[in-house]
Amino acid sequence: MNSMGLAECRRRCPGLIIKPMRVDRYREAGQAVLSVLETFGAPVEKTSYDDFYIEATSLVQADSDASKLAEGKSHVLGTTLPIDLRRGYELAERMRVALRASVGLSASVGIGRSKLVARMLSPQAKPDGALVVREDDVPRLMASCRVQSFPGLQAKRGHAMCAALTTALEAAAPDASSAPSWAVSRAPSWAVSRAPSWAPGQVTLGQALALPEAALRRALSGADVSLLRQLARGEDAHHNAAVTPRGLPKVLASSPSRADCA
Repeated sequence: MNSMGLAECRRRCPGLIIKPMRVDRYREAGQAVLSVLETFGAPVEKTSYDDFYIEATSLVQADSDASKLAEGKSHVLGTTLPIDLRRGYELAERMRVALRASVGLSASVGIGRSKLVARMLSPQAKPDGALVVREDDVPRLMASCRVQSFPGLQAKRGHAMCAALTTALEAAAPDASSAPSWAVSRAPSWAVSRAPSWAPGQVTLGQALALPEAALRRALSGADVSLLRQLARGEDAHHNAAVTPRGLPKVLASSPSRADCA
């Protein structure tokens, strides 16, 4: 699922009716979700009205029910998982069941060993699922994500980087009607859909870093290249930080309105 600016939505659909955001309803639903998640006893960080990080390490380590975990591992989504990630997956499923039963809402969950990994995985679990990724699959997960989907790259900086990368990719592959050979790969074992193909303006991290080093350095600043390599390892200073419990914001943040388009 990708986001589309309202200006573009209006251009494509001149008769589009846009209703105002129901802030009070969002606040009420967000508080209800937060209350349910807090009953599990793990720190919960709320970063928006419908986004949460949960530090489940203590819960999965304390869980002594390993009867379903043959030799310390289990099989989920086509991959063999360590015990803690398997328990994290089972915990996420219990939380999703509780949310549906208590507040009637579905939830999409990404399970990983850092906030960044969980954040980048959860959209692939939409509209109503849970996905978990092993440590050795993290680079493939990161490579499959669009550059502009990473935290901090969804506005001007990301737009500028993708414009430069698109130009570099077009120079490397003049025939834009077909994906270059390095953009075609087997879908990761944790994925439930095929890996995204290259298209101008929709550059994935893997496609960007597959450019020759000289071309990458011509397209981006040294700081931007370093950031992309850091993200490729599943690392990000802010989103690798510990979960910080906090409640609902008192006011909505000021940001451009967007509409979700499939």
